[in-house]
Amino acid sequence: MELRVSLANQLKALSFLIFGTLLMLATLIVLDFQTAMLISFGSIWFVLALPSLYLHVEYLLINTNTVLEVGNNQLLLKTASGAVNKIYSFDELRKIVLFKSASLDRGGFPMTPIEMYHYARITTATGEEIIITCLMTPDVEEILKKIKRISYERKKQLFSSINFSTNR
Repeated sequence: MELRVSLANQLKALSFLIFGTLLMLATLIVLDFQTAMLISFGSIWFVLALPSLYLHVEYLLINTNTVLEVGNNQLLLKTASGAVNKIYSFDELRKIVLFKSASLDRGGFPMTPIEMYHYARITTATGEEIIITCLMTPDVEEILKKIKRISYERKKQLFSSINFSTNR
């Protein structure tokens, strides 16, 4: 199975923000763009949208030119053109940590747009890290289940930033 950033995965991650923005715009149209409502909704939108957009850009910068192929006993790290950069057997993997909001468990519903973003950090025996984000696959946890013999740890957090994560 090949994982890569795709438009469909990006839209799925942004879906909550897009839906919320459209809902706010529809409400503003009904309220004839009253100044008080415009300020209120605009403030709410910035508080909800900016962290989500930050995570989206952060994940894009990490994964845009990366293709990860999950095989039966190995991970192949490739470039966007398909050239193999590294091959890791599952035996070379030491630690997997999934950073995900608790609201996404068992079909839960996120309360904010930032909860749609989640990722996994895989550490190899040599200390290298492989990052799998929700822009590569909508359900990172499902991919981790395919990596046999390596259990993974879940870190539940609201803001799953790769660069600002305190729980490595």
